[in-house]
Amino acid sequence: MRTPIAFGRILLTTGTAARAQGNLIIYADSLTNAFQDWSWASHSLNNTSPVHTGNRSISVSANVWQAISFEHGNFDVAPYASFTFWVNGGSGGGQQLQVYAQYGNNSGPAYVLPSPLAAGSWQQVSIPLSTLGVANAPDFNRINIQLRNDGTSGTFYVDDIQFTTRTVPEFVNVNVDATQPIR
Repeated sequence: MRTPIAFGRILLTTGTAARAQGNLIIYADSLTNAFQDWSWASHSLNNTSPVHTGNRSISVSANVWQAISFEHGNFDVAPYASFTFWVNGGSGGGQQLQVYAQYGNNSGPAYVLPSPLAAGSWQQVSIPLSTLGVANAPDFNRINIQLRNDGTSGTFYVDDIQFTTRTVPEFVNVNVDATQPIR
């Protein structure tokens, strides 16, 4: 039950739950939320096997320094904590990937995945936006997953790409001293 409490011209309602913004999906069977494919690697957004979830994944047959890339008009990433995706090394594995983000006319630092991709199995990658140099960027516009030169080549697969939201505290306490003016 919500109980309104009046303090002069301020009305507080107790028991009101704040709702967090949901994850921002980039790819789940297709590109969503106005993201566009700006990749410069050979790839397919309609791969049917293997897939992590759903019916499709992205197959990538990149040469060194080529990438899959997803562009969006400038937007504020402040509600999000990390960039997350699932990746599979295909039949051979051994690919070494890096991820970097772009904002405005700038690029954040590249994050190199800590180990080469495993053959034939899906693994989740979650990178804090602070690591990518774009935490709270009001003008984020592009994310890139790139094949480095220190691993193997060969087709790999990517699925379930998204920005995940920040954790919202369960309760927020607000104290108001009714004897003091509030402006």
